[in-house]
Amino acid sequence: MATTTSQLSVSKLNSTGILILEDGVYDHTSEESVTKTFAHLKAKNKHKAVIKGAPIHIAASDVTFENLVLQFSLSEQTVFSVKGARSKVIGNKCPFGNATQQRNDWVNIRGNDSRFENNEMFGKNGIGNMILAGSGSTIVKGVKILNNHLHHQSGGVSSASCEMIRLGSSEVAAQEFGTEIAGNLIEDYTAADTELITVKSSKNDIHDNVFRNNKASPTFRHGRLNKFRRNFSFGSGLRIYGRGHEVTENQFVRNSLSQLRQVVIGNAKYAEEEQNTDASYTQVRDLLFHHNIIAGEDSSQDILFCWGYGSYSLK
Repeated sequence: MATTTSQLSVSKLNSTGILILEDGVYDHTSEESVTKTFAHLKAKNKHKAVIKGAPIHIAASDVTFENLVLQFSLSEQTVFSVKGARSKVIGNKCPFGNATQQRNDWVNIRGNDSRFENNEMFGKNGIGNMILAGSGSTIVKGVKILNNHLHHQSGGVSSASCEMIRLGSSEVAAQEFGTEIAGNLIEDYTAADTELITVKSSKNDIHDNVFRNNKASPTFRHGRLNKFRRNFSFGSGLRIYGRGHEVTENQFVRNSLSQLRQVVIGNAKYAEEEQNTDASYTQVRDLLFHHNIIAGEDSSQDILFCWGYGSYSLK
């Protein structure tokens, strides 16, 4: 690791459009935004340029952050926002600072067709998401979260709202986000939240990921027409609500977690998302559950596949 420390400002990036950082530690003292389209901030040598301190937000379209070590720290809800369309956060190491017990969402992606790819993100403690696509009533389309290593997330003062990835929210559950989550290694999650990835939007595709040593499971919490394909889950399952999902060619192996975190088809209060005005559950209908392997020798109470969970009337 280089020992030199320098002050960093994005003014040059906003004026020239490209800033290549030499090896060293860069102290970024106040929040700034990249406002120049096609700007490119990168390390000359991968992971040898460390940016610590206040966040640098992506506000313009077609901006790229590449091969940096990002140690942003902020006590507000959103640490690092990606608002520009077609922006790319690629090849970075992200051990963000997290010195608060208030809600802290590390990365909030709001730019359509943005990519979060080949990054390593780890060490989050406390409530909030590692990666959040959209927020509240915000609809974001075409986001790709590919080939990342997300690991070591632990809980804080609450057992809820601690997901590694969240797609949307209950307000926009019927909207088609078209997010692709693929090729990721997601492991060592120890928070108390039951939802590792929580899907609260429609027509997303989660495929070819590895889930390992997590005390939570991916969940189709709100929305419809989502896909869960060719994933390998060692020690976790999948919980499902909503219409028209496809769950195909996955492996669920040796899950000793509670019933809620195994392979679960939940009962519901509402038939469709448009009726669901209180963030409750919608009925599972037209589900394709095909060519999956469930090897559950460690399952609690010997439950391999829970068909009908909860006291709601819609089975």
